[in-house]
Amino acid sequence: VSAHTHQAELKKEMLKYSNGSFHRMNSLQWSSIGPAGINFTGGPYGGPPYWGRVSGRIRGMAIHPTNPDVVYIGAASGGIWKTTDGGDIWVNIGDELPSLTYGAIAIDPNNPNTVYAGAGEFVATLFSLYAGSFEGDGLYKSTDGGLTWDQITNGFGGITQFGDLEVSPHNSNTLMAALGGGVWHRGNLNNEGIWLSTDAGETWARTLIAGDASDVIFHPTHPNIVYAATGDRLGTAGFHISTDAGLTWTQSNNGLQFNSEITRMQISLCNSNPSIIYAAIFNFSAVSGDTALTRAYKTTDGGLNWNHISQGTWFGGSYP
Repeated sequence: VSAHTHQAELKKEMLKYSNGSFHRMNSLQWSSIGPAGINFTGGPYGGPPYWGRVSGRIRGMAIHPTNPDVVYIGAASGGIWKTTDGGDIWVNIGDELPSLTYGAIAIDPNNPNTVYAGAGEFVATLFSLYAGSFEGDGLYKSTDGGLTWDQITNGFGGITQFGDLEVSPHNSNTLMAALGGGVWHRGNLNNEGIWLSTDAGETWARTLIAGDASDVIFHPTHPNIVYAATGDRLGTAGFHISTDAGLTWTQSNNGLQFNSEITRMQISLCNSNPSIIYAAIFNFSAVSGDTALTRAYKTTDGGLNWNHISQGTWFGGSYP
């Protein structure tokens, strides 16, 4: 069944609910019988223990800029959830949306009731073993703290796998998104890369064509500087810098490993000293059996030069 057929049938079912066709089902009283968590005691193929009892994959998270008790999370095939009491109670605020998977969530720091959720999750794929990611159908925007949502597909289309989504702290109309892939049988999607919106998410344009874009960061004090990370072992893999608010990009990999080894790259910036940026890179060439090597890197000059800081340390698990 194609993704388009699946979405069409799903929307038909959602329409039945909205028209009241399932009023008898809605009148029933339901109570949860579990599960209370996944007891993840063994790795793939009988490998060593990992994390114990856990929830499913949480792929997106956004914390209110002034009230830390308000948090949004997006799950893999689990919807969008919100807490207003610091995590004691969670409410599902995405039940009526067609997508169940959200790889990125962002709050407008200047208007915290405006929330964006990127549908679909990016996962670096190596071969059929890593095929467990879920597609989405665009971007969802709420201006009332998640009570209602509008779907946006203008630009990147209706099949999306979000790696990251950010609102500029300097301009609420400027957003950046990183889109990748993750379903092995589809190969590379035609919308992978870094995307820019200058009208508060209503329309989008791709400004960097690159496989498996996974991260994007706005500089906290310079409105025109943006950083991005991409992978997929292509020539475009690695770290990218924009000095014109995301319109154009320059690759900056000095000190990083070869492009052909960068399967997935995640970055994090030090807000108190923005010249310091850290990167974690999953290394395809180090794959052995179902294990792989992840390296940590650091730059102190805004990404112009990088240093490997995890030599001799087992840094990472069995998945990319």
